[in-house]
Amino acid sequence: MATDNLKPAYNTRLGNITAKSILVLLADGASVEGIVITGIARICRLTEINKRTALRVIQCFTQIGLVSQTVGMIKEKECDAFRINMDMLGLDLSREFAEAYKCAQGKVCRSDSCVSVAETQDGVAETQDGVAETLPPHPLKGMSPFLSLSSPPPQPPTADAAGELWPADVAVLVERLCKGCGFTANRRLMKTLGEVISVELESDIEPFEVVKALQRSWACYQQNAKFLRFQWGAGKFYGEGYWRNSSSWPWDNQAIERERERSACSVGTQRTHPKQFGKEFYR
Repeated sequence: MATDNLKPAYNTRLGNITAKSILVLLADGASVEGIVITGIARICRLTEINKRTALRVIQCFTQIGLVSQTVGMIKEKECDAFRINMDMLGLDLSREFAEAYKCAQGKVCRSDSCVSVAETQDGVAETQDGVAETLPPHPLKGMSPFLSLSSPPPQPPTADAAGELWPADVAVLVERLCKGCGFTANRRLMKTLGEVISVELESDIEPFEVVKALQRSWACYQQNAKFLRFQWGAGKFYGEGYWRNSSSWPWDNQAIERERERSACSVGTQRTHPKQFGKEFYR
């Protein structure tokens, strides 16, 4: 983390408080080269911005050359990352961002004016520099709080090998995951699980495969608790993406070695040291 990036990020003029908060978050976690390893789900969770708006801001950053998407490495595993153009921090990018944002909203920009391609509803909030930003719908008014605003239309239920139907409904899948893992329902955890499941469904993975993979990873995580230096809560385990691969877990090599020595000295005992080390949980 390079704290020297924060001052130039705060001094960058974008004319949009939402965009500024995302830029500051990226700069706070960026290296001196401008590389920050994070994903869109984490950005949304930390900034409390809905996914559609966050994706739109990142798209605008990319269009004006402020941020580009790249691939980072964590423990020899590829992961999502962004690269900040450090030469652009501290500049006044209000005009460039406003034009890019209007284009991203479905408007054709022509010099200083924009012609709307599709009619928008009245009452859209505008910032001081004229950048329109649509407010997300209220979570209790006709929309599940776990559904992404950019989610595809509901798909018909699919059946697993046992014939059980699994609807592509995020709220239902979150409930089944909590029941299968024994989680006590709380709003923050359910919101995190909903975001994770939404991202997986966007990759065209069957709903039952998503839930079962999440359950398998948690079961393996609990099974190998004695081989870990410390444990995360379910929110961080899923929200930070640690559930995807056990090689990113904080393994205690000394505890693993002691178990191997104990197993080697025992005859007929069952091998109990990590079995899923470095394996994906999708089958």
